[in-house]
Amino acid sequence: MGKIQDAWNVLTGKAMPMMPIGQPFASYTMMGGTYVGIADNRKNYIIDGYQVNDIIYTAVTLITDKVRLPEWGVYKIVDEEAFKSYEGLMRKKDLNTQDYKKAIKFRKKALEPIYVDRLSELLRYPNEYETFQDLVSNSTGWKLITGGRTVWAEMLELGANQGKPFQLHNLPYQEISIIATTNRFPIIEQGYVMTNLSDAYFPKAQVLHDRYQNYDWDVNGAHLYGMSPLKAALRRLSRSNSAIKASAAMLENQGVKGVLYVDDPRVLSNGVDPMDTRKQVEAIKQKLVGKGEWVGSENWGRIGVSGYKMGWQEVGLSPVDLSIIDSEKWDLKRFAAVYGVPSQLMGDADTSTYNNVREAEKALTARCAIPALVAFRNHFNRKLQTDWGYKGQNVYVDFDHTVFTELAEDVANKSTWIKDLKTLSPNEQRMLLGLERIDNDLFDEPWITTQDGMPLSEYSTPGLTQDVSGELEDESPDSEEMDEEIDD
Repeated sequence: MGKIQDAWNVLTGKAMPMMPIGQPFASYTMMGGTYVGIADNRKNYIIDGYQVNDIIYTAVTLITDKVRLPEWGVYKIVDEEAFKSYEGLMRKKDLNTQDYKKAIKFRKKALEPIYVDRLSELLRYPNEYETFQDLVSNSTGWKLITGGRTVWAEMLELGANQGKPFQLHNLPYQEISIIATTNRFPIIEQGYVMTNLSDAYFPKAQVLHDRYQNYDWDVNGAHLYGMSPLKAALRRLSRSNSAIKASAAMLENQGVKGVLYVDDPRVLSNGVDPMDTRKQVEAIKQKLVGKGEWVGSENWGRIGVSGYKMGWQEVGLSPVDLSIIDSEKWDLKRFAAVYGVPSQLMGDADTSTYNNVREAEKALTARCAIPALVAFRNHFNRKLQTDWGYKGQNVYVDFDHTVFTELAEDVANKSTWIKDLKTLSPNEQRMLLGLERIDNDLFDEPWITTQDGMPLSEYSTPGLTQDVSGELEDESPDSEEMDEEIDD
């Protein structure tokens, strides 16, 4: 009855003046006075973008596959200062290996895992048809393509967990219309309806709405919808789709490649019987068409002979001549830039060396996957602490960072570098490698080399001794003693 009553209040005017804004199927194809070929609405970003353009599909899939990796859990905050440091580091988009190492350290100090019956189960299976990792990944896909995501929480209406979610569902963002107040500033969203389901009304309190910033502020509230990255690249998307269609059409329907004709002056001046010319054309045709004598790899390099001078006229232009292939290469780079995905991972052969791909994998995680996960985590925790029944409770939901091994240090390379440092103690070396120190005084002092297995305090050279403090003493006779021995 709750949703029905809310909807009835809106329809009968008992609630604040509200109206659907920015219908998702608005279809205009002019941008800046230029026809772009693709209707500019969220549904078409899926139909004419993700579903038909392999570059868009690849970029989105690379990100969502990364986002799907970590598991999620419930924690309580036990150290506020370490928690703030951890959250601050994780907001960086250029997270490097050292930052990642510090973030893991702060997280371990700040958070302690706990079990919260309904919530912990929700983070495993939020509904009957997907895991929580799938829910996060799929919602991220909607945000990347359409500009936003809406996650609806079905609430328990009775019992000890009343007002807490027992199921979560992704609402199709391209089908969502926002209900908002439009008679005051700021314009505030109050609920959501599905365009194709007139009775599907979702109150604001039950929906997590996460979107990209839309700077095109509108008095009717259309700016409350997130701006899709594809909107900024709409002309490029239209051109890319046209190039793909043109290239495919040329391969499927190109037909005759060219025309071979007799270009002999004797024929052109009527100095040859037309029947002889016809016989010559037929003879050449038999040799060049189908399984003719001049066709096949075994005839590579052979010289064909004709009794008449022949001419050739090519029909149409190849994809290379039309620069379609070059255009597709640039489209790949530009769409990769739109989504922040390294082009090396999308099939960019010009830069796909082994080291480049390794670094690109790190960049994909640091610049794309982790920011997407952090955005979902922050919005999810905000809903828990406001509308979803956990307000004031020390409950924090986070994802497992350790799955992103590409951000961890290359221990083999670092170990080689550390071995070359002659002034470090074994315990200092172990700490640099992330290992626990050994509780032994000898491991706290420098060694000649760790490979030699000898502490500096136990090492001696002829004529030299070393006390525990590390000071060298000369045991050779001094000059005065030598002078006395000579006098004797």
